[in-house]
Amino acid sequence: MLRARSPDGVDAIRTWKDSHGELLGWTTGPRLVDCWFVPDEGTFLAVVDGPDEESFRPLVGSTADALGVPAAEVELHPLIDPIPDWPFRGEPAVADPTRREPRPTRWERIDIGPDDRTLRISFVHGTANGLHHVDIDEDDEEVRVSVFLGLNHEWGGGGYVLIGIGGWVAVRTKEPVGRRYVNDGWR
Repeated sequence: MLRARSPDGVDAIRTWKDSHGELLGWTTGPRLVDCWFVPDEGTFLAVVDGPDEESFRPLVGSTADALGVPAAEVELHPLIDPIPDWPFRGEPAVADPTRREPRPTRWERIDIGPDDRTLRISFVHGTANGLHHVDIDEDDEEVRVSVFLGLNHEWGGGGYVLIGIGGWVAVRTKEPVGRRYVNDGWR
C-alpha cells in the first residue's frame, strides 16, 4: 500500500492516475488495484500489487513528484509477503481443442519472459468451460493474442453458477516481442 500526504485533497486521485497511468502496466511492474483520498487524514492511498517488493520502490519518488510533497512523506507498506510468480500460481492450463463451441475471451495479464518470446497469459474461466486454444497473430507492429474457451466435455447444459477461476498458459511467439504492442484479440 502506498500512502502520501495530499495537499490537493481529492484532486490527488486524478493527478496521481494521470501521472502514473503508463507506469502501472501488467508487464512493466506494479499494477494499480484501487486508490482513494482519506479526508479526515488528508492522505492519498493506493493499493498496488506486483511481482516483487523492488518493483514498488520507484513509486515513492514519482508519487512525491506528482503530488508535490517531499519523498519522506510517501510511505510504502507491504500488505502481504511476496508471492513467487504471483499471477501464475498453480499448474498451467492444458489446451483441449476438442472442447465444444470455442469462443474468444479476454485475457487478464500477459507476462513476457526473459527470452522475449515466451508469453505467460493469465485468464479467467468458469466451471463449465476451459482452455480450447490460443491464437497468436504477429506483424511488425503488433502481437495479437486471442484466448479461446470451450465447453467441457462433461457439461450437459442447464444452469450453473457464474464463478471466475483463474488459469494461465504459456505460448511462444515466432519472433521476439521487442517494441511491438501486445494486444488482446478477443474482439
